[in-house]
Amino acid sequence: MTTGDISVASTAVAVETILETTFGGDFHVAKHVAANAAGKTNANVYTVAFGDGHPGDIEMMHVGSGSMTTGTVYVTELAPGALRHTESNVIEGRAYRFKLAAKNIAGRSAPSAARTVLAANLPFATPKPLITDVSGSKIALVWDAPNSNFVHESGSPITGYKVYAFPGAGLVTATNPNPITEEIQTVEIFVDPARSETQTLTIAGASSGTFMLSWRNEATVALAYNANAADIETALNALTTIGEVSVSLSTGSTYDIVFVSDVGNIELIEAFTAGTLLPSDGTATVVVTEKVTGVAPLGYDEAPADFTLTFRGEQTPHMNWNISARDLEYSLENLKTIGDVTVAVGLPSNPASNSWVVTFHTEVGDIPMMQATSGRLSRPGLYGSISNNNALCNITQTVSGSAALLAWDGSSAPSIRTFDFVENIVPDGTWEPEDRKSVV
Repeated sequence: MTTGDISVASTAVAVETILETTFGGDFHVAKHVAANAAGKTNANVYTVAFGDGHPGDIEMMHVGSGSMTTGTVYVTELAPGALRHTESNVIEGRAYRFKLAAKNIAGRSAPSAARTVLAANLPFATPKPLITDVSGSKIALVWDAPNSNFVHESGSPITGYKVYAFPGAGLVTATNPNPITEEIQTVEIFVDPARSETQTLTIAGASSGTFMLSWRNEATVALAYNANAADIETALNALTTIGEVSVSLSTGSTYDIVFVSDVGNIELIEAFTAGTLLPSDGTATVVVTEKVTGVAPLGYDEAPADFTLTFRGEQTPHMNWNISARDLEYSLENLKTIGDVTVAVGLPSNPASNSWVVTFHTEVGDIPMMQATSGRLSRPGLYGSISNNNALCNITQTVSGSAALLAWDGSSAPSIRTFDFVENIVPDGTWEPEDRKSVV
């Protein structure tokens, strides 16, 4: 579906009305002046929020600017849509039921089956264990519940405890108050920095006549054999298939054509003479070659990019390449194999890349590495070019978790809060209980 012509001076209300009339559903449009508006006419930015009738991470709108004599119009994605809802007005410890219904122009569907969720969090940490007895063959431990004043302090009763031993971790001292380290892994989307495509136009052996250039099935006006850089630039920028190019003289009759707004490793401009370039014996040629391969940033509208992470057999949904640290944390904690993690923005290898630092709090020891899928980060766009050929999701171990031994598993015995450690005792070892509870 395509709208009618939209004036470059349209108000936000007018654009909103046109979108809703053409595509149905709800749109919310805001208009503001572009940041680079100085010295330009109608340099406006329209922010379009998709409402009812357009759920999820939908495809990009495409713009046709054939009736414009100058300037460019392009679309970028500020934030991907998501099929999700966050309910924040809940009371801890209560059970809630959710049903879903689909809606279109004809009405609302029957509701789905109900999903029951308990508003509960991971339990608080227990107080440090007390050592009640030490001998050459036994260490006796006792500990209290995370909060002795509240049975359901996190919305759900504690179902049990686990005791982990950390052989060789060292003693807790003033100079080393935290001898046990948590596992930290870094996730990074490696990409090539964005780079403009540069193509070289060479005119050789011509004494008279004209030639034409074509890009994406649209041809320029006839250009004289001795056309200068300004003539070539004007002719190319007049094409509706090109956003903006910059042409400069390189040497002699060789010109560099830099694509300013069309990004990625794009196709070559075609040159043809139609027999008008003289001499006609084949010595007069017009040739276009690629000088610098263009690289598009990830998230370019014609090539959406995402990845997944897997930990101990559980995989996240597909996540956008520029997902926020908060949303990545939620996605990981929704896995059955992960309890509590903290995700912070990391320092990427170059400004075009993204990095996140994941600290594991409830997965104890030198745990397995997360695994990533990178295959969907580089995908062909509308004209077949790849957004970023070398895009790759890589995971490295920043800090190794202290080696741990599960000394006792009392997951189903919440009333037992004592343990005698009698096996594999290592001098100067460190032990720490960890509590777990069920969260529906």
